Amino acid sequence: MIKTAVLKINRIEKKTIFWALLVILSLLLGLYIYFITQTILNTASYEVTEQKIIALDSDIGELEFKHISLKRGVNLSLAKALGYIETSNVKFIDKSTSSKTLSLVK
Repeated sequence: MIKTAVLKINRIEKKTIFWALLVILSLLLGLYIYFITQTILNTASYEVTEQKIIALDSDIGELEFKHISLKRGVNLSLAKALGYIETSNVKFIDKSTSSKTLSLVK
């Protein structure tokens, strides 16, 4: 009678251990498949992002070239044609004197 009880307990423990290991194995297999899928998707996303960066970098280069060419075109004759006038009375602020006389204290 004691032997049959021990054998019954052993069978139940073996079944429980088997199903627990099967559930753990299934969970690990599912996680493995999930992480592999995420790695593939992230790699594809990285390649698309890299192509966008290359395109934007090219656009920035073109805009810099355009800026430099426009900057070279600005001169005194263009400014006069646009209505700007040359000042005759130019004044500069001397940093040493303004710091002694200007104050926010009332």
